[in-house]
Amino acid sequence: MISPSDKAAFFYVGETRREEPVLELDWNMLSDPEAMRRFLDTYRDIIGAPTPDVAATYFASLLGSLCAGFHYSLVLERTELRFGEGADVLQLFGGGAPLPMLAAVSDRSRRPIPENEDSNAERDRLERFYGETIRPILESASRESGERVRNLWLLLVSRLVALEDRLVGMADPEPANRLKSHFTLLREEVPPGVFGLKNNPFAFEFRMVEDPEHPGRSYRQRAACCLAYKIGEYGYCLTCPRVAPKMGEAAYSPNPKSASGSA
Repeated sequence: MISPSDKAAFFYVGETRREEPVLELDWNMLSDPEAMRRFLDTYRDIIGAPTPDVAATYFASLLGSLCAGFHYSLVLERTELRFGEGADVLQLFGGGAPLPMLAAVSDRSRRPIPENEDSNAERDRLERFYGETIRPILESASRESGERVRNLWLLLVSRLVALEDRLVGMADPEPANRLKSHFTLLREEVPPGVFGLKNNPFAFEFRMVEDPEHPGRSYRQRAACCLAYKIGEYGYCLTCPRVAPKMGEAAYSPNPKSASGSA
């Protein structure tokens, strides 16, 4: 189990606001066009992005961490986070802050889950979260940035899958098995229409490629490009699908602000 003090750093979800955000928005405003433009413009300035599509891709990746927090709470804490039902806000912080963003979720938005709930009820919770909470935000970010919504979903999935591996690896056998079953349900039984796509993005088949810096080791290639190459001198991320394995180090430059990292 992750300690309460570490949850905010791991998932970007907490119970109370933090001081001195660069921007704070009511959660329910995030699908509003003007509010989303304001959010993307602010985040664009923080990360030094030349265009709003980069801010949107980075934001989608951060949302993958938030989604991991939703699943962690649902499976291991038996609590459903209903973002937006209480006085919930999303805070954005500057480059020197400990966290890039934080969703402050009030007690009113935290619903205890009955014991021995069947898979149908669990699937309903997943469909509600992704269809009613996350989908409108990603579609708004896509409209206001010009980035394809499918790419935003795939970046969210890429981050979430990486955190899924970590959560399962940290857990004891019984909770680890519950997490595995839960994510299998998400991939196999939630229909694509919930996401507004032709296919369930969580069913994406990731490619494993050799690590050019560590021969004999492999890594999971991200499902879409985060566009970090548009920012200054950072180049492409090691996990970028645009970097062919044969190009190796010639195309790769370390990127501390990549969507797979701390951005």
